[in-house]
Amino acid sequence: MRARASSGAGDGPSPSGAAGGGGWVGRWLRRIAWVVGGVLLLWGLAYALVPLVLKSQLQKIATEKLGRSVTVGAVDFKPWSLELTLHDLAMARSVAGPAQPSPQTSPQLSIKRIYIDAEIESLVRLAPVADAIEVDEPVASLTHLGAGRYDIDDVLDRLKPPPDQPASAPLQFALYNLVLKGGALDFNDLTVQKTHQLRDLDLAVPFLSNLKSQREVKISPRLAFRLNGSVFDSAAEATPFAQTRKTDATLKLSGLDLKPYLGYLPASLPFRLQDALLDADLKVDFAQTPGTVVKIAGTVTATKVRLLQAAPGAQTPNASKPTAAAGPELLAFDRLHVIMDDVRPLEQFVKLSSVELTGPRLRVVRDRAGRLNLLPPAAADATKNIAGGAGNTRAAGQKGLKNTVPTAPASPTAPAAQPAKPWKVAIARMAVQGGKLDWLDETLPSPAQIALVGLNVDAQALTLPFAASAPVQFKGSLGLDPASLARPASATTATPDKTRRSRRKPAAQAAKATQAAKTAAAAPDATPKQAAHAGQLNFSGSATDRAANVTADLAGWPLGLASRYVAGRCRRQAADAAGDCAATDAARRATGAGQDFAAVGQAAAG
Repeated sequence: MRARASSGAGDGPSPSGAAGGGGWVGRWLRRIAWVVGGVLLLWGLAYALVPLVLKSQLQKIATEKLGRSVTVGAVDFKPWSLELTLHDLAMARSVAGPAQPSPQTSPQLSIKRIYIDAEIESLVRLAPVADAIEVDEPVASLTHLGAGRYDIDDVLDRLKPPPDQPASAPLQFALYNLVLKGGALDFNDLTVQKTHQLRDLDLAVPFLSNLKSQREVKISPRLAFRLNGSVFDSAAEATPFAQTRKTDATLKLSGLDLKPYLGYLPASLPFRLQDALLDADLKVDFAQTPGTVVKIAGTVTATKVRLLQAAPGAQTPNASKPTAAAGPELLAFDRLHVIMDDVRPLEQFVKLSSVELTGPRLRVVRDRAGRLNLLPPAAADATKNIAGGAGNTRAAGQKGLKNTVPTAPASPTAPAAQPAKPWKVAIARMAVQGGKLDWLDETLPSPAQIALVGLNVDAQALTLPFAASAPVQFKGSLGLDPASLARPASATTATPDKTRRSRRKPAAQAAKATQAAKTAAAAPDATPKQAAHAGQLNFSGSATDRAANVTADLAGWPLGLASRYVAGRCRRQAADAAGDCAATDAARRATGAGQDFAAVGQAAAG
């Protein structure tokens, strides 16, 4: 019994057996080895098979979904870090006919590299979570065919969801470090025969998420590109998925040339933009708490701006030939600089620190029909009709008011229109420097042409609507171009002189004044005070919309420029007076003849 017990005791576990390969530690080691081996095998299979399967399925599904041939150059996948890289992704253009072009020879879209660093957290949250997404050198082309049609309409139609598909919940995501580098886009607009080129497109978004745990995390995006040679750069800080939806953005434009976009201006405009360069440095604050608030501050500068008068009968402007449907120059200026303190467009509030206009040149023409070139044809015709009605009323007043018929009052049943909310504008300082105004009046028998130069205006505390308690303070000056005196007068207004010397004297004086002006302008030490102007006007004062107080100093202003207007006015008054006198004499003669006839009748009866 003892031996059997001893033998049975010897069959139990021993320390040496526990330490051997048949113990529980050995079993755990074997399990760990199987797990590690399985993971390594899975990684190996994924590393070898996922790129092949993903490339094949991606090309097949994308081609069927988009209706275009889609190709992928290569796919790299690292299962141990969940990093996926696509190389040379391309989508072909759409060409009419059964034969489709190759994406490599004629790509609509090509991307050199797409890198995605996914996280295992995506499986936990059941939402895409990525540590980084990088897109390198995307190149695309887009063609506008006209009438709102583009060469990618077939792709957009395929991507539209079915109309009977129920709305689904928005996708939850958390994306970090989104970077796009070296993008390019060619936009070919066939309607104006112009191609716009977008180059060096860089976009950086460090974080973007709509997960609840990340709602208040801020993003700092950056956008920069070069459009038709003009550089644009911006930066922003926002929380777009929070309740406040607050965004602080910075926008910068440097030397944006507007000439390539002239073909997109409406043909109904009374002017044609010929040249303009735009610079801007703006800060835009956007918030929704709960109402939407948009606040803009910064500077905007326009340089080398030229506006041409629209040619009569012009229908459609052409961006490649902007002068084809344009007439003479209407307005031009060297520089317009605006400093914005607080602009809230949704609240119709504008507060500007400064508005400076340098070197403006304005040409105003009143044609023989009395129309101004500053007004569109409809407004000009209305002005002409009003002026013609006023002239007829004056003529009727001189002939008598017996034939006037009172007009019926307007119907009181028409509902009164609600007045629109006025904009509130406050400008701390507005200045005009070195302005010029050319005036041509063709309504006179001898057209009057006057050139005003040296226009300088400085105004303070300008508000719209005007406030009676805060009038606008202003001061300025202008002069008369001596060339206005050098223009020869018409034969209808010139007074004949008895001697040849007296006839040549005004022309000689005008030529002398013109030569003096040219000499003063060419002098290197010339100052505005030394400029040879035929006349000088200095003014200052204050004004509101109801009253004005102006102090003016006029020196050397030739009154002969008003001779044509005065002569025309006098001729009209003389003609009207002659007509009235002739009518009075006729009536008097008729009255006298009637009295004589009555006297003869009475004598015959007696």
